[in-house]
Amino acid sequence: MHAGKANAQVSVHVGYQSYTVKTDMAGVTGSDTEDGSYVGFTYDYNVSGGLGVAPGAYFAFAKDLMDIRIPVLVNYVFQLDKIGLGLFVGPQATIGFSGDTYDNKVLTRFDLGATVGGQISFAKFSFEFGYNLGLLNRMDNAPANCSKKTSQFFFGVGYTF
Repeated sequence: MHAGKANAQVSVHVGYQSYTVKTDMAGVTGSDTEDGSYVGFTYDYNVSGGLGVAPGAYFAFAKDLMDIRIPVLVNYVFQLDKIGLGLFVGPQATIGFSGDTYDNKVLTRFDLGATVGGQISFAKFSFEFGYNLGLLNRMDNAPANCSKKTSQFFFGVGYTF
């Protein structure tokens, strides 16, 4: 998620996530939040000036689940001397592959989401923060007016090679 001077760069990322599942059962709502972590990489392609595209892959986990997340983010970095201030936005696919949450069919294994966030970069390091909103109902065989949707708040650090 770093649109720098080179045309294409690989970045690695590691950080914290707060994973929330919001349940709506015919108007009665509740939520469950778990702390977790993520690690992954992006392939940052500079399109023009500060505008870039960063597809990536992340391994994310919390207490009862493990996911692979595949974002395709459009980013823009405003360069201020040696510090870059950036914004990113884009779609993300999530594939759940392990954990009690999936094994017990609490959630379906696939989601599409929208990600938005920002970053501050200096030299080859970046600090990133953002939010992903899951858009699909992840309740298995959901009755009418019932749904489970996920969201994640995250922050972490990145290093660009």
